[in-house]
Amino acid sequence: MIKTQLLPLTLLSLFLLFTNTTLAQNPSFLNSGKNYTFDSRIMGEERTIIVHVPDSYEKNTNSYPVLYLTDAKAHMTHTIGTVDYFSKFRLMPEMIVVGIVHTNRNRELTPTPINKKDEGVLEGADRLLTFLQEEVKPMIHKKYRTLPYSVFSGTSYGGLFGIHAFLKKPEMFDAIIAISPSLYWDNKIILKEANTLFKKGKAKGNLYLTIANEQPVMTTPFYDFIAILKDNPTNEVGWSAKTFETETHNTTVLIGQYYAFKELFKAWNIPEGVPQNLTQLLHHYDAMSKQLRHEVLLPEDRANGYGNWLLYLNRLDEATELFKWNTVNYPASSNAFYKLGQAEEKARRFMEAKNNYEIALRLSEKHKPSTSQDISMNLNRVLQIINNTSK
Repeated sequence: MIKTQLLPLTLLSLFLLFTNTTLAQNPSFLNSGKNYTFDSRIMGEERTIIVHVPDSYEKNTNSYPVLYLTDAKAHMTHTIGTVDYFSKFRLMPEMIVVGIVHTNRNRELTPTPINKKDEGVLEGADRLLTFLQEEVKPMIHKKYRTLPYSVFSGTSYGGLFGIHAFLKKPEMFDAIIAISPSLYWDNKIILKEANTLFKKGKAKGNLYLTIANEQPVMTTPFYDFIAILKDNPTNEVGWSAKTFETETHNTTVLIGQYYAFKELFKAWNIPEGVPQNLTQLLHHYDAMSKQLRHEVLLPEDRANGYGNWLLYLNRLDEATELFKWNTVNYPASSNAFYKLGQAEEKARRFMEAKNNYEIALRLSEKHKPSTSQDISMNLNRVLQIINNTSK
């Protein structure tokens, strides 16, 4: 319960700033994915969620991790843009994005109601959290090909909700992004709950927290929460925090999510400008797989790219190892055998080159005839070298 009836000016301005009426109706968010409107037993009303799938979803049978997002009206479109951009450059996995459309965000995202009515009845953040756990997540898992790995992202009251989820239902999300969380709520009740949980040794989960250049009503409880994390180190809790001095409460979400995704998915960040051999690449992809609890296979084109780089540097054994790995893992690819043939030819292992060019030619004639001419030219050249050598 908030104790004071008259709020300080700074707190009042924040409260007014983030009420439902100030979130502009943005028609574009409704075009950000597929809309599902259904009667919610838990919320006791009709609710809407928006689901965006990656461009590749309809082109394969892969399963995807899921990002759950509050305040879909304000944050769905830019979040999708960031996720899609990062994933296109393989800096994070492709993700299904699920946006929650609120009917009363102040009521739904705050951990304690302003006026408590019925003891024992779910209200506020607890109610929305149960709605996500028992209705939304099962619906997404049923309708879409999903991995068990999921992330939550929320801003302002949504960030407060995220930390509430971290404290109350840590098993719900593998990571929580809380951007400019409104931890002042109800005399900083979330800090008291965090202190109690940490003192009992029961806290667990992964947090990424940000704050902007904001009023003390926002920054003071934020840094108090950081102090709790620092004072209670545990292997069960991973966390990272960042302050954006040149951002405001309204702009920090864009850069906050950017840095959050980079931190959460740092295993995806293979150093640019540095050639990688097979061992190094598999180390990165093993870390990716462990994080998602699902095998993430090194893509053929990425292995080829690094193989070509190593070939250019005359690191022939390492290039050959990468190309051989491709032929084992992508045995139907004519290009995999073609590239291995090129590496073997450059290493002057002409019989091995011939064998791989022949396999590549058979596969190309079957699956990709447009490449057959180039492969035939290479094969004929190697055959001529072998014939001349045998004379």
